[in-house]
Amino acid sequence: MTKIGNIELVTTGDWEEQEVANLERLQWRVELLNVELQTDEERQRQFHLRRRIVEVLADRVLITRDQDLRVVYKVDMPSILTYA
Repeated sequence: MTKIGNIELVTTGDWEEQEVANLERLQWRVELLNVELQTDEERQRQFHLRRRIVEVLADRVLITRDQDLRVVYKVDMPSILTYA
């Protein structure tokens, strides 16, 4: 394994299998974002997960005077989400 900054490059093994596992973990976490939680502790963890996702994906969040939110992403999210 080689590390460049915060990115770890895996040079051995089946990279496709590893990426499928990563996507499955990501899907599981995204599903947690909309689960109706019962305890304050669960709601707190969900809040921190949501916050972490925004910190990772968003370049900046703009709030207008009308309190509308506009998120500027670090990546081209529409092209990722519509890729078939």
